[in-house]
Amino acid sequence: MSDSLFVMLGAFIQRALPLLIGIYVSRVFGEEYFSEISYLFISINMMVAFISGGFVPSILSSISNRSLSQFDKESKVSSYYISVIFAWLVVSSVFLSYFSLHENANTILIILVAALSLSLITVSASMLNSINEYFCALKISILFACGIILSVYVSSVLNYDFEGFLWLFFTCYIWASIVSLIIVNNKIDIAKNIKLKYVFGAIKSIYREITGLLVVNVLWMAGVFILHSLIKNSSHDDSFLYPVFALGYQWYTLLIFIPGVLASVVIPKMTKSQSPKNICFKMMMLYAAVGVILAFIITYDGLLVLYVYGFEYPNDYYDIFVWMVFAGVLSAVNSPMIQYLVSKKRICILIIMSLVWFSLNMSLYYVLNGIDFERVFFASNVFVFMFMLYFIVREKDIVSSEISRSA
Repeated sequence: MSDSLFVMLGAFIQRALPLLIGIYVSRVFGEEYFSEISYLFISINMMVAFISGGFVPSILSSISNRSLSQFDKESKVSSYYISVIFAWLVVSSVFLSYFSLHENANTILIILVAALSLSLITVSASMLNSINEYFCALKISILFACGIILSVYVSSVLNYDFEGFLWLFFTCYIWASIVSLIIVNNKIDIAKNIKLKYVFGAIKSIYREITGLLVVNVLWMAGVFILHSLIKNSSHDDSFLYPVFALGYQWYTLLIFIPGVLASVVIPKMTKSQSPKNICFKMMMLYAAVGVILAFIITYDGLLVLYVYGFEYPNDYYDIFVWMVFAGVLSAVNSPMIQYLVSKKRICILIIMSLVWFSLNMSLYYVLNGIDFERVFFASNVFVFMFMLYFIVREKDIVSSEISRSA
């Protein structure tokens, strides 16, 4: 129980930090800068999806394998880190080919460095969890949080402007990634058994294993990033639109953090269970009950949430926030079905679903000319719910018919 608590607490810290930083930036620097830092977070998360998407389940299944010798384990660990750096170099090259470094040097450097640092932090925490060093993984999150709190304090005392705060804040990403590597190296010697011939073979096997989940992660984050970009770029004449959407999206991600964290516990249980659908449906009902209660608490007095951020918006814009929060509830309910399909290795179904979800969001945004985009986002999550439920129930019918035939 304490191990699961350590995992949940570490994930909660990482999810809550952008929320708290958003409140600080909004109240100290203003709504315009809240939009800027929200877009930075989305850009970083998109790059992380390209760099290390699919690594976490792969690490949890491979490094925790007891049949691996110490040499194989150390070589495998090294392979994951080299894969992260290789992927970062490729993604950075593509990123720089589309954006001018001379025009946006500070922003681009922050995104690139933070994306690499966050990928290393994520992989390191997964490494530690896979060898049952849950408290060590939690220490990474705690030290990361302490660095960010310190950066906020220094920025406030020295009256830094937004750019100065930004550099100070993202220095914490570098600090946390270095600390995470040191902690992992104390448990598993990363550099001891690096043999290029073995490592390159391991990297090939890693990418063969994660390709499906990588495609799913990339499609989802690319869809979210493009939606943010479209709304941000189309709201020049409306200073309220993007900040409220970004605020809603922050709370959306907070609502889905528990299902995401418990994936490392739920997926193995589904894999080993003789009735994984029962686990799936029970978790769905649990998340639905908890999510609806939280959503009503969050949205009951919308002015309170806006007051915390220092926002002053017309009541019409609050609907955007409400729709995004309830989209978060629906995504939390969808999570056990995604985890069920992963446990059954139905990755092709997840890829098809992600492609249709991506196409649905983009096409409806353009067809409706950006109107009611928050309802489109909610509707796309309803589609995901219906799509996966159909396949899970249908699979149940197939299994039942096979049992009746054999009887």
